[in-house]
Amino acid sequence: RLSVYKKTFTEWPKTDKDHWSWNYEAHPYMGSLSYLAYRNRKASIWEAAAGSALNSVIYEYIIAGGTQRPSINDMLVTPIGGSLLGEGLYQLKKHIIRDKNLSLFDKILLTLIDPVEVFYFGFNYQKFLRYSYRK
Repeated sequence: RLSVYKKTFTEWPKTDKDHWSWNYEAHPYMGSLSYLAYRNRKASIWEAAAGSALNSVIYEYIIAGGTQRPSINDMLVTPIGGSLLGEGLYQLKKHIIRDKNLSLFDKILLTLIDPVEVFYFGFNYQKFLRYSYRK
């Protein structure tokens, strides 16, 4: 389907008509997971925001671009909303783990805040704590 990619790379991105919940809830949430992945690897706020923006552009052009033209609102809302949400979640996570003694509630909250990172460590919260977070 090279014809679809030809349109992807030769026409301007479009404004999509997705439901508001998809554009303004799901996309920022997905952007926050991307942002957190960078922050969890010691990226600065600006590096994580840039990485999240790059991920969004790559997704829109390479992955989704095989079936539709890139969406300008997705390339803006995902990294901007994701960075704002992601930094808030990152700060909350740092607050939760500051004493290194996690309650069951803390573990559940960490899983909800950053499920990719928790899954990466196989739900081993002690390993998660040893690896996590510069001061």
